[in-house]
Amino acid sequence: MSLSIQIPVNSAVKKYLEIKLGKNYNLCTDDWFGIIVYNFLINKTNKNFSITPKMRDQKEIFFEVTLSIGQIEKAGIYLTEKQISSINNIVEKIFREEMYYSAIVNKNIYSIDYRITINNILDAYDITEEDLPFDTLIKDFDRKKGNIVPNLYF
Repeated sequence: MSLSIQIPVNSAVKKYLEIKLGKNYNLCTDDWFGIIVYNFLINKTNKNFSITPKMRDQKEIFFEVTLSIGQIEKAGIYLTEKQISSINNIVEKIFREEMYYSAIVNKNIYSIDYRITINNILDAYDITEEDLPFDTLIKDFDRKKGNIVPNLYF
């Protein structure tokens, strides 16, 4: 027996997670996403749960996570609004950093333009302009590129 929880995420994060983890994800503490979610889960009886959701932050797209009864008994089944927001933010940060590192490596090793690599990665995950605006992504990349390059061994 199992239970599913739906974690609100933005559309780009959902597409990324579906490619990385599959559409029918069973919580597993052997992968990075499972560890994140598992550590956020709490038992409802242990906390104060008067949460007022922020309308501007609510998402209408969900990534479903299935938990076993054993996992529910150990960790709980409740996520606060703050935890849900944190999961989305963590996954989006991981996705962006993975993309930025790939763009920098491809530029330095293969002389492929940053924009081409970023665009190819977005295409691979079927992330459209509506999911994640390309101009916003390039601006973010340009800001963070200076902090990434010194850490790489070229």
